Amino acid sequence: MNKNIIYVFIVALVGAVIGSFLTFKFLPARLVPGSAVSQTGGGEKLKEILVNGKSVVEVSKKIGPAVVNIDTKHLVKVQDDFSFNPFGEESPFEAPPRYIPEQGIGSGVIIRKDGYILTNEHVIHDAQEIKVTLTDKRQFKGKVIGSDKSSDIAIVKINADNLPAAELGDSDAMEVGEFVIAIGNPYGYEHTVTFGILSGKERGLSDQSRLYDNLLQTDAAINPGNSGGPLVNMDGRVIGINTAIIPFAQGIGFAIPINSAKNIMDQLITKGKVVRPYIGIHMQDMTPEIAKYLKYSGTTGVLVTAVVPGSPAEKAGLQRGDIILEVNHAKLSSAEELKKIVRSKKVDDQLTLLIWRDGNLTTVELKTAEMPQ
Repeated sequence: MNKNIIYVFIVALVGAVIGSFLTFKFLPARLVPGSAVSQTGGGEKLKEILVNGKSVVEVSKKIGPAVVNIDTKHLVKVQDDFSFNPFGEESPFEAPPRYIPEQGIGSGVIIRKDGYILTNEHVIHDAQEIKVTLTDKRQFKGKVIGSDKSSDIAIVKINADNLPAAELGDSDAMEVGEFVIAIGNPYGYEHTVTFGILSGKERGLSDQSRLYDNLLQTDAAINPGNSGGPLVNMDGRVIGINTAIIPFAQGIGFAIPINSAKNIMDQLITKGKVVRPYIGIHMQDMTPEIAKYLKYSGTTGVLVTAVVPGSPAEKAGLQRGDIILEVNHAKLSSAEELKKIVRSKKVDDQLTLLIWRDGNLTTVELKTAEMPQ
């Protein structure tokens, strides 16, 4: 029995020595100058991050001064009921509503040296007061220049000059797996820096009032208070605006791509609102059950479920039950695809629709109009 224990010990010791030798010989080669990996830019950047975090520090120093804390005050309606009826019947009396102040926290990023700040609409929604705090502890009263609930983008202005403005990047050029940094004000912890990767692109979230259909996904930690802050690439350029998380999940956060935000923020600054094209229909994807009910033999297309009165669709003669097969001679595969096509157009752009109706094909011409606010 003792001999067996000795043999096991000797085998384990030899294995440990061999393993240490292999680790020393091969693993450091991936991180030292002159190796195959470190000869590429990605390898050098990876080495800096893994060895001493130098790149993260440099990016944080570059973008940090442009990140601001946004504190808001809202008035929340509270309905009290002090009525009492000893006979158990409904009382005709109701207490008048009260309004109590509620604090909110969020983040933002300076995009122009003259005080324009990009943030989320939900950060400043219905705010009676907005206070913006810079990294140097200066505080300013913020004014909403424009906000857009659908995209969850807002512009806040402060009266200051020569501010450190962030450089905007290209979110379309980002690839899944690239390193990213999130900076913000989570739970009031000012200028918190978190590090991760870009986990996914073109993600969608279910929200009836907002167009969350083209989000960036990241595992860089995002928490309440991070909203409105920047998601940054390793060149220190803003590639997204941190927006949402999935509650109770780990490492699943979302940001609005900066390329989607650019056009919206420009309109908010110049016009105070966003002008969107629309055609005025409600729609859904085709299913085998719907196709069978309508006696439609095809498998693709978008079903019109309702037509908005006074809209371009109504004026062009579109009807409930129509199936849109093509837009500008391009076949449609889903309702989401049609939405993206319409959103990519400008007001008064011409669209040619190929429609299936009661077994017949017809072409409909219409122009997009400005979507009602």
